[in-house]
Amino acid sequence: MIMSATTQVSSPNETSVRDRPGIQEFFNGTSVFITGGTGFLGSVLLEKLIRCCPGIKKVYLLVRPKKGKEITERFNEIFDSPVSPSPIN
Repeated sequence: MIMSATTQVSSPNETSVRDRPGIQEFFNGTSVFITGGTGFLGSVLLEKLIRCCPGIKKVYLLVRPKKGKEITERFNEIFDSPVSPSPIN
């Protein structure tokens, strides 16, 4: 059996995973723009950001009318689903 090992050499500009900020620190004080937020992945992303990153300044959500539903109806459906975050006042 032949085994080989490779060594990854990092350049001086690369940072290791330990040097990178966590999700909460990365989004702290930022505004986030989400497209597709009414879809499955978008609603999960929105829920996770609201729940886990309380330091987010604002979340902008692009919502368009679709399948005979108005924008406000689609937006409200996000917060009616069981996995959805509770609305922030």
